[in-house]
This record gives sequence, structure tokens and C-alpha cells, in this order.
Amino acid sequence: MHRCLEIVELLELICKAADKMPLQNSVRALQLTCRMFFIPASRVLWNVLPSLVPLLLTMPADLLAVAESPDVEKYVRAITFRRNVLDSDWERFDFYAQFVRESSSTASP
Repeated sequence: MHRCLEIVELLELICKAADKMPLQNSVRALQLTCRMFFIPASRVLWNVLPSLVPLLLTMPADLLAVAESPDVEKYVRAITFRRNVLDSDWERFDFYAQFVRESSSTASP
């Protein structure tokens, strides 16, 4: 890898520029490209969330039960806990939560 890609600020600028591109998933593609891009791309992807649902969905699948409404007019997702939450269940939630700067509790995911 070129040494200039070791500069975190440069990687963040690349990710922010990719986020403005008309192609969807450009930042996600960068995130998966190599380890150097993972954190800067995660900062862009998780910066603004439409709701807290994406964060909740980082928790283990055996912890959550997700029911989606078949109503086409209004998208509703009900999330319930299947068991008590363990300390280890928070690992991925906490990891991605550090990147969130803004969330709306009224918007749909």
C-alpha cells in the first residue's frame, strides 16, 4: 500500500468524497477494501443515523426478535429482546456507537 494511505486525514477525505458520489454503497465498498479504510469509512457510514435501529441490529441475532410490518403505506419494525442482555452483547453496539454523531427518533430506518 502506498505510504500516503497511512495518513488518516487523507483516508477520511477520500471517504467523505465517496459519500457524495451518486453511486450508492461507495463508502461501504471502501470500508471493505482494506483495514486502513475501515475506521474512516465507518465514521462516514455511521455519522448520521435515521434512527437507533441500525445500532440495535448490531447486537447478536439470538438476542433480538425483529418483526416487520407487511403494511406498504407505513414501514414499522418491532424489535424485542428474546433473553436478558449480557455484557458481551454490547461489544459491537459500543464499537459502532462511537461513530454516531446524530440520530433521529422520529424518522423511519
